[in-house]
This record gives sequence, structure tokens and C-alpha cells, in this order.
Amino acid sequence: MMFLLVLPVFALFGCEKPQYYNFSVRSTGDGTITINGESLKGSASVEEGESVTIVAVAKNQEFLGWVFQNSTLLSDNSTYSIKDTTSDGKVVKSVLTFKSSKSTNGGYTAVFNDGKLTYSRLSAWKITSDEDATSEIDSAAKQYVMKLSNLSLVHEKTGNLVYNVDGEVSVKDNVEIRANDVSELLYVDGETSQNIILSTNISYNDSASYQRNFRANIQYRQSAVVDQPAKDGKKDYTFSVSYSDGVYKVAFGFEVSATQTYYLVLYYKELGL
Repeated sequence: MMFLLVLPVFALFGCEKPQYYNFSVRSTGDGTITINGESLKGSASVEEGESVTIVAVAKNQEFLGWVFQNSTLLSDNSTYSIKDTTSDGKVVKSVLTFKSSKSTNGGYTAVFNDGKLTYSRLSAWKITSDEDATSEIDSAAKQYVMKLSNLSLVHEKTGNLVYNVDGEVSVKDNVEIRANDVSELLYVDGETSQNIILSTNISYNDSASYQRNFRANIQYRQSAVVDQPAKDGKKDYTFSVSYSDGVYKVAFGFEVSATQTYYLVLYYKELGL
């Protein structure tokens, strides 16, 4: 006689252990932070699929936003729920809620307007023949000077795509093009610098387009940094970086002919501006 012993699957393989993810929270400025109802010290470990609620309450400063992994400004969407409380037109409390998962695992920053902001984001860019000229208002009378295509901007530390133009765009001299809905942030402080890398194809006077690659280093609120062309001739551009009133200005200079230089200028504004 044969006996067949049937064991439950969990008896053979054991119970699957739940997955936990760690979440750390810090703040810039004066405010209180709680995660799932408790003041955070270090990091919190939350089981996958469970809700994570982080609350930021401002004391004497305005709350400006939530930043993930020191690089991405969060918005209210299908992954993150953000509920703000305002007083006199300023956000004084913000509640961030999301599910614990592999994609949400990491560090979060509650950004308060403390006057020492370390986060900026691209707000606009332009092509200009005069690096120091004040931007002009667009008009039908202004002529297009060149065409740019496949423009991409990356922050080297994260490797994240900050801004891109897939198709072709015609640009006018010294007229800004707004960079709307940019969520990738530039993070620099007194101890941290950031390399930005910009690549684009340029066509001038209806000539064949050719690719230009630019790189600049941005330091915290530097007053002025100017980089000259490499003596070995390997670098065919210059860059300058300046900071004033919460705005970083990065200007890449490049020649389009033996007698004509243009500048591709980027403007990064601190959060809250």
C-alpha cells in the first residue's frame, strides 16, 4: 500500500518575507517634519504597498516644495499626492502621500524659503549675438537667426534628462524661450558643484546642421566664472557663469563664421521665484 503525503506549498517553500523600503527625510530651513505620524530620526522602513505620509509644517518661512533624491521636484500626480495648506497666499503646511515601492524608495527634502536656497531649475534659454544684452520682447519684426534641433540638457551628477527639444525650433536673436514644466532641479551648495551638459544640432543661414556639445560647471552662487578656449583647440566654445538675485546665468559662446559669435544662454531660477 502506498501513501501519498501532500504538503501545502508554504510548508515546502516557506512564507515569502515582505519587502521593506527605506525613506529618509530632511529639510532646508525652519520647519517640522513627521513621517507616518512620528518625528523622523534617521530613516523609516515601510513595507511595500503600505502608505507613506510625510508632513512638513513651516515655522517662520514659506514651504516651497518636495524634492526627491536631491534632483526632482515632485508634483501632485498618480504616484504622489500633495495637499497644501496656505495662509496669506503662502504654503505653511504640506502633506506628501505615496505608496512604499522600489520606485519611491529614497530620500525626500522639504524645501523652505530660508534665503539660502540650494535648488534651482531651468526657466528659459535664448540665442543671442550679445552675451550681456537684456532679453527683448518677441515681435513679428524680429528675424530668425538660426535653427536648433535635438536639443538636450543633462545634469551630470544624476544623468537625468532635464530639458529637450526633439524636433526643430527656429530662434530669434536675444528672445527668450520659456522652459515650461521642468521638474529636474540643479542642486548646488557651498560644498557641491554641478556639471551641466548641453547638446544640440545647429543650422545657421540655412547651412547644413552640425552638432555642438557644451559643458559648464556651476558653483554655489558664484559671482562670475569665465572659461577660455582650450589652447590645444579641442574645445570649440567658451562658457561663462554668473549669479544675481536668485538667477544663475550660463552662457556658451560659439562661432558660426570667422566673424560672427553667438551665445546659447541658460537661465536657472531658484525655487520660489
